[in-house]
Amino acid sequence: MLTEPLPCFPTSVIAIAKIYKKAGADYLTVREMGAGADVLSPKMFRSLVKPHLDRVMSQIELPRVLHICGNTNPIVEDMANTKADAISVEAKTDANRARQLLGKEALIFGNLDTYQILCLGSPEDVEKEVMRFTKDGVSAVWPGCDIWPEIPAENMRVMVETVKAKGSIPD
Repeated sequence: MLTEPLPCFPTSVIAIAKIYKKAGADYLTVREMGAGADVLSPKMFRSLVKPHLDRVMSQIELPRVLHICGNTNPIVEDMANTKADAISVEAKTDANRARQLLGKEALIFGNLDTYQILCLGSPEDVEKEVMRFTKDGVSAVWPGCDIWPEIPAENMRVMVETVKAKGSIPD
């Protein structure tokens, strides 16, 4: 039986980040899954979620990536202002628009659709999407959300090989 109250979200994430750092983690991704603009208005995000993210990001002693599910274009500037070193966006976010809003220096990771493209798409679909994201200005092609166990190995191979063959993201 629990005799003490559970710590709040920021305290838990900060404590876990310390454990990961001690274990040798290179970076930490903080996932705030329910805060995209298709769930919360930007005003609600700024008043309810962002203060906690600011606290978390300021106390994590590893390179920090902030991932928020859903359409984050309306809050992408707020995401970048949380002291995260990079942001990760999913398929509902227009990566090209995020790049325009944040500028050339921002680190934007994403936003390959893990279900429609990686899971259900053909290897050609995967290659086409990876190439599109490099043109849209993502800093690194990342799956936009969780990796589905059903993703064909060939699609994962094509994703990795296309990124490697492409080399770097254009300026």
